[in-house]
Amino acid sequence: MEWVEVEASDDAHVWRIVQERAPIFRFPREGHGGTDVVRYSPNNARYLRVRILDGSKQFPVSRVDIITNSPEKPEREPFGVNFVPSKGTAPNQTAWSADFGGASAPVREIRFEVAPEEFVREVTIQSSGDNARWFVVGTGEIFRFTQGTHECEQLSVSISGTPQRYLRVEISNGNDKPLFGVVPTAHIATQRVIFKQQPGRTYRLLYGQSEAKPVQYDLQRRVNQPQIEAAVVVSAGPEDENSAWSDPRPWTETHGFVVWFGVGFAVLLLGYTAIQSLRRSSNSE
Repeated sequence: MEWVEVEASDDAHVWRIVQERAPIFRFPREGHGGTDVVRYSPNNARYLRVRILDGSKQFPVSRVDIITNSPEKPEREPFGVNFVPSKGTAPNQTAWSADFGGASAPVREIRFEVAPEEFVREVTIQSSGDNARWFVVGTGEIFRFTQGTHECEQLSVSISGTPQRYLRVEISNGNDKPLFGVVPTAHIATQRVIFKQQPGRTYRLLYGQSEAKPVQYDLQRRVNQPQIEAAVVVSAGPEDENSAWSDPRPWTETHGFVVWFGVGFAVLLLGYTAIQSLRRSSNSE
């Protein structure tokens, strides 16, 4: 574990500190991946200088990447799904699972509520469509600790892609005792519908069409961010079921039980025919 200082300059002579002290660490023997990302305050300086503050020896840095990132964190909204305790895939793990109820959900982040204590834990997030075959959709670390006068805290892990029906969250405790009072919650990206309102007109928001294709409107080319921020916020009225909607899926998909019944009947009929043929062949011999 080391501490990093970041400085910026316009002329490479006069420097100003944009990140006074940020940690980078890795604990592979304890099963922690660590973090090698240092965030600093936004600036327009031409030059950037990064220093490892441990002066006792040369720190083996082989490469440094500058990553462009928005200073504003993406908006997130809680998603109404309950995590229930489950069995982990490895020893000394704390695990939870959730069922989205037959459909995938655009979950982008898992946040954790943890009792006030110092810790570093590795988190793995997996997803499955059948609750049997699982694949990893997110990994990261959650931590809270103090080094000197600096407090370090990270209590969320991002998810890549769109999880399927089932989601499983695992915290690896290593040889430490499980964290007390951990509560994971799922969060989705905030989605907004922006449109130009005409006087005397009403509008309906249709959703739930699984076969709908992406659309393209020129509105996104005609408005800028200040106009979007100045837009009037409206709320949708009561939800109504669309009585004119019809399932676009083929008949074989909407009536799958009939197809399987037909297949089973065909197998029985073939089996019966084969047995009768064997019997007639035996009698003739």
